[in-house]
Amino acid sequence: MYEPLATNNAYKTQRFYLSYHDFDQINNKFYCNYPFANVDVGGILIWHTPTDSIGFLDTFENWKTMPIDIECAHGKTNWTVTNDNVVNEGTENSLTGRDKLEIRLVEGQNEIAGPYFGTDKGDGSVFYTPGYNQEFSFRSNPNSNLISNNETLDYSQSNVTGFTVSNIRKSG
Repeated sequence: MYEPLATNNAYKTQRFYLSYHDFDQINNKFYCNYPFANVDVGGILIWHTPTDSIGFLDTFENWKTMPIDIECAHGKTNWTVTNDNVVNEGTENSLTGRDKLEIRLVEGQNEIAGPYFGTDKGDGSVFYTPGYNQEFSFRSNPNSNLISNNETLDYSQSNVTGFTVSNIRKSG
């Protein structure tokens, strides 16, 4: 766990958690069947939470206020939302963009479109792959910045934490 110093524009309780997952069919029931980029080294998830404790009663309806979020290695992009679809514009936007786990179109209580519509799980691109020279920092996409308290359309991860993870590798 990493707890960055709070800034005047950020939640004072934000934390980052890193978790390692391997292709262990016996002991790893949750991630053993994900398409890791390299099954021999598995994958790392980077979790970001704006709170000091994670509750299980959240409805997860508003992507801006989720109690925990995976910082997907594939990064954040701009999306176009229409009445019946969501389309990735392909333009990287690490500050106010959304990743494939954060975007979907819901009608009432039903999902009607999204990158994982019908499967309801992510893919191997959400993982950081050890040995693949990936970085998680204030300048990467996604970035290690803090989430702003501003809950408007310009909701942004723009407060630099100084937290950097680079050269992620499996050792031993």
